[in-house]
Amino acid sequence: MDNQDVYAVEIEDPSSARPFLDTESIECGARFSPDGRWVAYVSNATGRFEVYVTDWPANRLRRQISTNGGREPLWSPRGDELFYRSGER
Repeated sequence: MDNQDVYAVEIEDPSSARPFLDTESIECGARFSPDGRWVAYVSNATGRFEVYVTDWPANRLRRQISTNGGREPLWSPRGDELFYRSGER
């Protein structure tokens, strides 16, 4: 499993699948913010899994959020906080 990507699909048209996060790395675990403006996801682009956030749907403002490994991103109900697992915590 060298490469996994995140695709966007229109609910009304499953054949509309298109890559949203498509790199040589693994991207997985995508979660929309409550307001639908941001997507948090996990990628191993640095050599280990870290949490990132990017804008939806443009995907131009990619930012690494975790600094010492991260997984399982989860937005707060208001969308003003992002939680993730780091290590065994």
